[in-house]
Amino acid sequence: MKIKFHTLYILGWVCIAILSYFWTPYNPYMIQPNSVLEGPSLAHWLGTDALGRDTLSRIMARVNGDCICILTSILYYHGIRYMYRINIRIFWWHL
Repeated sequence: MKIKFHTLYILGWVCIAILSYFWTPYNPYMIQPNSVLEGPSLAHWLGTDALGRDTLSRIMARVNGDCICILTSILYYHGIRYMYRINIRIFWWHL
């Protein structure tokens, strides 16, 4: 079975979301004025932003909300499709 790239991409983001529940390197909202706009290093793997916040921690914190929205929209889409099929069958049964 060949796994497509987008499947691995989504699974990677889901793994990051699960990992972020248990571990983030730094507090994503803590401002550190002494480490403003640092590049990638061992301390900050993706660097810091203009306020000194760790970029990796901020990405990991945001992925949780994104995954919840994505899963909700997928379930909603498939629920609408299922309800549409039921209504079509009921409609044809009454003819």
